[in-house]
Amino acid sequence: MQNFAHTIFSGIDKAHQRVLLRWPEEGATVEWKGTQLLGFANGFSTQLSEMPSINGKAVVPMQSLTAMRFMAMLSVMGFGASLLIPPEGKWFDVLKRWRKDLDFGGVLLIDEVPLLLRLLLWVMRIPILLLHTKEVKGFPKCIDVPGDHTALISYSSGSTGKSKSLHRSHRVLEAQHQCLKRCFPPVDGQVDSSVFANVLLHQLATGTCSQLPADLSKGVRSLDYEALSADWRKGRVSTITGNPYFFNRMLALNEAPFLDVEACGIGGAPVDEQLLTRMQACFPNATIYVIYGATEVEPIALRPFQDQRDPRMGYAVGYPVECLSGLEIRNSHSLRAGKHDVQAGEIFVKGAHVLAPKDAWHGTGDYGYLLDGELYLTARSGNTEPCEHYHHYQIEHVLRLQDGVEQVAVQTNTDGVQVAYCGSLDESGILELAQQAFPEIQNIKVFQKREIPLDVRHHSKILYHQITYGN
Repeated sequence: MQNFAHTIFSGIDKAHQRVLLRWPEEGATVEWKGTQLLGFANGFSTQLSEMPSINGKAVVPMQSLTAMRFMAMLSVMGFGASLLIPPEGKWFDVLKRWRKDLDFGGVLLIDEVPLLLRLLLWVMRIPILLLHTKEVKGFPKCIDVPGDHTALISYSSGSTGKSKSLHRSHRVLEAQHQCLKRCFPPVDGQVDSSVFANVLLHQLATGTCSQLPADLSKGVRSLDYEALSADWRKGRVSTITGNPYFFNRMLALNEAPFLDVEACGIGGAPVDEQLLTRMQACFPNATIYVIYGATEVEPIALRPFQDQRDPRMGYAVGYPVECLSGLEIRNSHSLRAGKHDVQAGEIFVKGAHVLAPKDAWHGTGDYGYLLDGELYLTARSGNTEPCEHYHHYQIEHVLRLQDGVEQVAVQTNTDGVQVAYCGSLDESGILELAQQAFPEIQNIKVFQKREIPLDVRHHSKILYHQITYGN
């Protein structure tokens, strides 16, 4: 029996005298010590104790994220509810879809219920779970739940088609936290900044301070990057985690380096070698890590960036983490990877921190190979047919590094290669680059696009199923 909320509250309690959250609210950054966070969480728990049980029921947070609302969510998890986090801007669709399939404990609202929302929820017959902000000293109550009890329901990016719901149990969240702790041991005085909610949960559970953007719940495209950059410099942030879109936006704003940053982790989508090089220049004293994983299993592999790899090899993501109990390459076929001939196939993993039945293998939907113990990605499910022994990631990576190319998507099959891209370089220039890098491929068609469709969540993963090749 366990409850991941108890792990988080225990981590906060061990560092209760330290500032654990720095969160901008109404134009000013507010600092929250551990003892304050526990007090407000306990205030919410006290109210939940007097309400009908929400154990085993789905609860949907409705408001934009603040420190108090976040602590309310953890208190709800502590009472055995499953937090259902809709995709960005899709809460109404999620409520319509799930209200008949899940036992709803209510829509979580803090301090206020707008009239129109109250009417809408009344019409939909969805209860309101209204909590009020008040501080009550003490440790928040957490009920024991089975390890496989669902703690968090979130959504995949939909990079291979329709976004799917992912039900993570308390056991899996605990195992993912322990794996991250093993891979990145907490350091005294560490101040972390991340756009990933699972990293915030992990840092609180280790008693590590997090410096967060004001509009975290609105997604990476809506962040105030100038304000966040200023907060980093003022708050002496030492570790940062984000995705390619996030770091590209931040690097475009900052010419002066961040000298206090000691480590950066980048994941959520394939990361090209040029972006890693630019990150190293912006964070000269930091170790830059490629973090390969997914909601279902975080992390799978880690790569401390030291030198650039041949992009024709695909995306280098490093060595598989020791937390895995197994990693296999299945249904493999021969590929040409730079100077190497390799066997590439779908990557399957298993382990305690994998969202799968105990001891079951999980297919990642990514294709790749192992070379000298390191993992490389070469294709994504739905686009795995090679052309002249090359997968689409290999061709994309080469073209993405060229000046005048903003984004590129490649479809490969035995008949040839189709390239869709956006950028200032003309189609003949792209064709020439592709022919020089991959002379074996005779049939290459190139189409310039106004934009390449990307996922809503990370705004970094290409939605290949939405691309029409042609003009």
